[in-house]
Amino acid sequence: MRTFGFRLFCLIFLAAALAVAQAQAKSDFSGTWKANMSKSDFGPMPAPDSIVEKIVHEDPSLKVNVAQTGGTGDAAYDVVYTTDGKECLEARQRATIGMKIG
Repeated sequence: MRTFGFRLFCLIFLAAALAVAQAQAKSDFSGTWKANMSKSDFGPMPAPDSIVEKIVHEDPSLKVNVAQTGGTGDAAYDVVYTTDGKECLEARQRATIGMKIG
């Protein structure tokens, strides 16, 4: 009976340790993301025909290539963010945007 209790304790401990380890795993957003235009709301702005974002996520760097067609015209640009909580400055279309992620 004592061996069964010890085995059960070890099994529960291992399951809990794996759950904690998996919960702490960082997300990887790498891939090609396409906007679902039928579920998107652009308010008073004309909706684009498509938006595609290609993301390369290698902590702490998050690089995004954005391609948009239609709406107010075609646009393509690259942005780089960090996931370590440091401020990122992005210069695009005569504006500098400060953003923190993390």
